[in-house]
Amino acid sequence: MDVRWSPTAFVAATRISNYISAENPAAGDAVLQAMVDAADSLAHHPYRHRNRGGGYRRIPVAHYDYFILYRIRHADDGPYISIESVRHVARRPRTR
Repeated sequence: MDVRWSPTAFVAATRISNYISAENPAAGDAVLQAMVDAADSLAHHPYRHRNRGGGYRRIPVAHYDYFILYRIRHADDGPYISIESVRHVARRPRTR
């Protein structure tokens, strides 16, 4: 299954990496790589995390206090994983 990053999630991951890189460039790169690795791991087992409502699922980023919010979507070329956002665990959820 393909993994596709939404523009919002891509910008969030980049901003997090840049923020960390200002103090420690190697750590910023490591956090970004961990996010990419976590997202890519979903390609083989997309349903391993429980549905948190509305089709949203959450995967932790290994060794860091971040998580990735994703959904499984369907397109003409088949289902794919849509990375919706990247957030720090201490942030409050958005209210809709």
